[in-house]
Amino acid sequence: MTTATPPALLAGEVVRYQGQFTPHLILTHIKTTVTITDRRVIVHDPHLLFGFIPHGYIQHEAPLRHISQISSGNATSGRHIFYGVGLVIVALWMFTTDFLGGPFMILQVLLGLVFLIMAALLFFTASTTGIFFHSTGGGRLVAAGSRSELPEIQRAGHEIGQLLFS
Repeated sequence: MTTATPPALLAGEVVRYQGQFTPHLILTHIKTTVTITDRRVIVHDPHLLFGFIPHGYIQHEAPLRHISQISSGNATSGRHIFYGVGLVIVALWMFTTDFLGGPFMILQVLLGLVFLIMAALLFFTASTTGIFFHSTGGGRLVAAGSRSELPEIQRAGHEIGQLLFS
């Protein structure tokens, strides 16, 4: 089982909130941990090789004084949608034209299918559910979770907002 270790705290630092979310529908043992201390926001993201092999965690953090906005809910990546539509157009072009010629038509259709699969993966991963911490420098920390955890994520986002901005 892969769980995040608690972040190392600085001298005199106190944890005000800590929660875990499951960012993957199938890999439920892999968790994203968000920790709020009296000085900083820390997000432990699982690092996965090839999208499913656990290989440690990546720690992202930002000082509290630089957090300008907190959002929770679903966000859609315009980049994923744009590239997915582009791949669908290329795949349809490959299905409707005969640019490789006779015996290579099978290769052309298979390449079109590969592009359609890549587009489907982009569309499937275009939406992210989680808590989004926006910093004054334009950066964004994301504590991702699954869609089934949306009520818990929104409640945690509200609690974190109350801790940071009241």
